Amino acid sequence: MKFLFHHSSINPRLMLKKAIKHLYLALVFLFIVSCLHAQTTDTTVDEKLNLKYTSVDNWDGKLDFYRPKGSQKIPLVIYIHGGGWTHGKKEAEFEKFKVFLANGYAVANVEYRLADQAPAPAAIVDVNAAIQYLLKQSIILNIDPKRIVLMGGSAGAHLALLAGLRARKPVYSSKPFKVAAIISKYGPTDLLTWDAATSPSSASSTWLGNRKTDTAFIKSLSPINYVVRNNIPILFIHGDEDRTVPLQQSTALYDKLKKYGSITTLYVIKGGKHGNFGDVETAKMDLQMLSFLDKYLGKR
Repeated sequence: MKFLFHHSSINPRLMLKKAIKHLYLALVFLFIVSCLHAQTTDTTVDEKLNLKYTSVDNWDGKLDFYRPKGSQKIPLVIYIHGGGWTHGKKEAEFEKFKVFLANGYAVANVEYRLADQAPAPAAIVDVNAAIQYLLKQSIILNIDPKRIVLMGGSAGAHLALLAGLRARKPVYSSKPFKVAAIISKYGPTDLLTWDAATSPSSASSTWLGNRKTDTAFIKSLSPINYVVRNNIPILFIHGDEDRTVPLQQSTALYDKLKKYGSITTLYVIKGGKHGNFGDVETAKMDLQMLSFLDKYLGKR
């Protein structure tokens, strides 16, 4: 019996350490969630679904608009879904932006033409058209046109950056507009260095159609080529184990913005892959986004 007890695989100290670690993570999660709830204003939301913002080539571009109930003019987050420009739909995105609705922001959830409907630059043309539509409707929608936030994940982040960095001198839009902030979640920023954009074996490359080797065209679609000294705060969120869009895509643009003296923040999620960061890290990310917007847009 002494032999069996001496060689037991149970290590009380190790078990205690694991229990403490799990308790700590649980407490951190509860603390973050309580902070988010503490900032919550009104969870009752008005919604206007499938508003047509444009019509082109027998295709109707639509967006969903959500607004917390209330009479005051509030900032707007324009959310652009991901999917490598080849798939994805706005109806699947609500969970990713509901934290803004719970904290006093209106949200416009935008759809755009995918690669099988129209190749590049159709998607960015559509996003710019949606922005112009929302600005024209700002009085009716009761949103503050001076506090417009562009945000997206993956390909949606790319489109948010491309639209935002070219807002003053649009390439794929007819009118300039003002952007208060941009949030980029693990988006490609330089299509020439991101293999998935140009590799014939990649689904994402279908967005470029027959212009996969057109360097000038690809550069025109890369946010990293539109960096100038500006006052648009940009938050980058990226996992350091992302194999779909490497962290380098965010750090390259972040470093260039810093070099030009622009306002920018990089939030790296350790162990984070391409989105789906888990409950604890997602809660931390939400708090980071809200703190970032409060800092640069002012308290709501």
